[in-house]
Amino acid sequence: MAREGATAGPAARELIMNNETLQPYRAEHDRFMATTATIPWLSEFRHAGWGQFAAQRFPTPDREEWKYTDVTPLVQQDYVLAKTAVPELSQSRLTASSVDTAARQRLVFVNGRYSAAHSDIRDLPSPVILTSLQQQLERDPQPLQQPLTGFSSSDDNGFLALNSAYLNQGVYLNIPNGMSLAEPILLLFISAPGEAHAATMSQLRNLIQVGAHCRLSLIIQHLGLSTQPLFNNLVTQIDIARGAELRFYHLQEEAAQTLQISNTRIRQAASSQLHCLDLALGGLLARHDLQIELQDAEARCDLNGLYLADGRQHLDHHVRIDHARPQGISRACYKGILEGRGRAVFNGRVLVHADAQKSDARLTNNNLLLSERAEVDTKPQLEIFADDVKCSHGTTVGHLDQQAIHYLRSRGIDPVTARNLLIYGFAADILGHVDHLPVRNHLQKRLLTRLSAGKALKGLL
Repeated sequence: MAREGATAGPAARELIMNNETLQPYRAEHDRFMATTATIPWLSEFRHAGWGQFAAQRFPTPDREEWKYTDVTPLVQQDYVLAKTAVPELSQSRLTASSVDTAARQRLVFVNGRYSAAHSDIRDLPSPVILTSLQQQLERDPQPLQQPLTGFSSSDDNGFLALNSAYLNQGVYLNIPNGMSLAEPILLLFISAPGEAHAATMSQLRNLIQVGAHCRLSLIIQHLGLSTQPLFNNLVTQIDIARGAELRFYHLQEEAAQTLQISNTRIRQAASSQLHCLDLALGGLLARHDLQIELQDAEARCDLNGLYLADGRQHLDHHVRIDHARPQGISRACYKGILEGRGRAVFNGRVLVHADAQKSDARLTNNNLLLSERAEVDTKPQLEIFADDVKCSHGTTVGHLDQQAIHYLRSRGIDPVTARNLLIYGFAADILGHVDHLPVRNHLQKRLLTRLSAGKALKGLL
């Protein structure tokens, strides 16, 4: 059932805190608990998650971290977990949409449910565990208790609690110490047409453990193939052990009616390396909270992000990088392209603790506005409690450089192509950091198609 009503200011808070809007989530959780096999510690954890969510509710615009992102659509519609079997998807449709159809290790989830038929795990070394979280909980739940129940976030916005209340589906990946995989692992989360006239939700929890001195490329792709209202609430926990290296590609390509809230927490041990690409193209409202903790000395993270919003899309990125120990290095650069009435939010925060001497951090956010109604709210922050560091931050918001267009036109390039070249060059700089060729080709294709649809790159195609 859909509800209507004003959602600005106090009205939004009143709507979210109203017990009537909580009742559908309560009823769905009761049904989930009654029909899902469990074990004592897991049942207790789910009940605690629900109790926390019932107390916190969803965040309201009067909270500083959510002042620009209104989530009242989540209480204006009754969302339920998908109840029917995984819908059929043709291989041709997957091939046309998936980032890397040749991936030898691929786990696929459709509408929040694991799909063995679409997954493909071949020649995976026996010490490596790659399976659905539900299967691992049924097979050997005890090793998962501490990492799942001990997970905490700096946010108390209700989404993590709601995810814990439904803990069952997701991915479990464990790479033992010293093990490196030459082939990337693809985790594909598909939103497909499901139950008729139903607004469905997924509550996925991913647990990724990368052992000491491992080398791994991991692709997470959220792919929207449905026009139905959807709510995807995802939590991903990644631990990178000493001396390990992870290349992590997070690709959000949801459908136009999807609301997605994603919480990713990455913890790095000494001398570990993280190379991360964070891409956001789809969704009606999508927010990614990314927390990276450099927990030990000489850890390094390189983070590059790109978001494209048009129509009435709202894309929100909250990034926090914690330097906890000495000689950590972080580089974070996000770029945004906004047209139509698209809106973006970027909040980047680098926190250098007192024990993190000789830290080196750089944070930038650059935005290109292609229409008068496009809007971005950007806030890069540095909080430094050490006295021997090298840190910088900056942000830009602007339109296309008319002098650059004039320069290209003086070389015989027509106005449309000149404009398109500048837009593409602004975005393509981020793609230069992608080492995996299939990912780079896929993103280049998506970029060209998406901007072409917004008449931004018509002259290049």
